[in-house]
Amino acid sequence: MDKKIIELLKEKLENGEIEGVLGFERKQYPEKNGVIFVNHSEGFKRIADSLFNTLNIATYLGKLKGKKVAVLVRGCEERAINMLSVENQLNREEFFLIGLPCQGIVNIRKVKSLYEGEIKNIEEKDRLIMVEGDKGKIEISVSKVLSNSCLDCQRPTSPTADINIEGDTISPDADFLKVKEIESLSFPDRWEIFKNEFESCIRCYSCREVCPLCYCETCFVDSSDPQWVEPGKDVSDIASFHLIRMLHMAGRCVGCGACEIACPEGIKLSYLTSKIAKDVKEAFNYESGLTATQKPALSEFKQNDKGEFIL
Repeated sequence: MDKKIIELLKEKLENGEIEGVLGFERKQYPEKNGVIFVNHSEGFKRIADSLFNTLNIATYLGKLKGKKVAVLVRGCEERAINMLSVENQLNREEFFLIGLPCQGIVNIRKVKSLYEGEIKNIEEKDRLIMVEGDKGKIEISVSKVLSNSCLDCQRPTSPTADINIEGDTISPDADFLKVKEIESLSFPDRWEIFKNEFESCIRCYSCREVCPLCYCETCFVDSSDPQWVEPGKDVSDIASFHLIRMLHMAGRCVGCGACEIACPEGIKLSYLTSKIAKDVKEAFNYESGLTATQKPALSEFKQNDKGEFIL
């Protein structure tokens, strides 16, 4: 962590302006990097800004309500905090947000696909992932193993953080490139992509559990009165779960990619999250979480909203 930021946090902690700092802790095997709350200055050295910090830290803030906490955030995480504030799930004023210059996150599944043996250790240095295992050592360019959501990210910095750390950020080649590629296909081809991706879904709901904006006490898929989705692995029920969930996320999803990385089957959920982000941006000129006051696009009506879908 930046020395100036450490000194600033120490000062705020000693003055009682904050009760602690929430960040990520580097583990021996980076796939297991986890969230850590530090309430003493000696613990700051345990906090690490890593390409393997794949969770969205906003998911954990509900447990810290009522505390004045400093939080290290990437662009998508701060936008999630803004969305939760707009939806009255958090009080933005309780948090001192430190914006990190995000260079993306690594999808460990992509790393494993490029190494034939059992991985013993992974390190990151100078935009390279160094993998060591029973088949020797290899170096992988970070660009080859970035999360799919990061490849579409247009806002790697925090829009309204209390302080932003200067540094290099990810630079995507194009906005919604993969979505546009799929949109150009015929309906049968698009359906084939969707079916091939989602037929492996085991309905574990890991995608829902790691999402900072899936906070309903009872999810529609768990409801039995009415029962929106039948249990089981029928393709129609799998499709219903994912498509209804995406409608709930429209104008709210911040594209952090935590859902896709958490999926044990490796389903490319970014196909859907990027699609809804693209549609909402085109229809309403809206991007999720840019401020802590702007309401979600689908929660308010404006006279100049597009209405081509109305028959």
